[in-house]
Amino acid sequence: MDYDLASFKPSLVAAGALWLSIQLVSEGEWLPILEHTSTYSVADLENVTNLLAKSLFMVQFGAHSKKYTASKQKYASATVSLTTRKSD
Repeated sequence: MDYDLASFKPSLVAAGALWLSIQLVSEGEWLPILEHTSTYSVADLENVTNLLAKSLFMVQFGAHSKKYTASKQKYASATVSLTTRKSD
């Protein structure tokens, strides 16, 4: 757990995670319906999204990245098996 994120509302962290994933996967926009539903604008999400991105970077490239290797492999293989089951 990243303690920098502990001071944020869980709904804000969730919205920030969604915004970060939209940016990473599709470089899409924060649509008005997302702003209406979440009640957060892109400006509201800026700080939490930066902290989430920092956390992801540290897991992937940080000094302790080897600590998370088993977890990354476990969930990567689970994702692969789920996607192959869906196509069968």
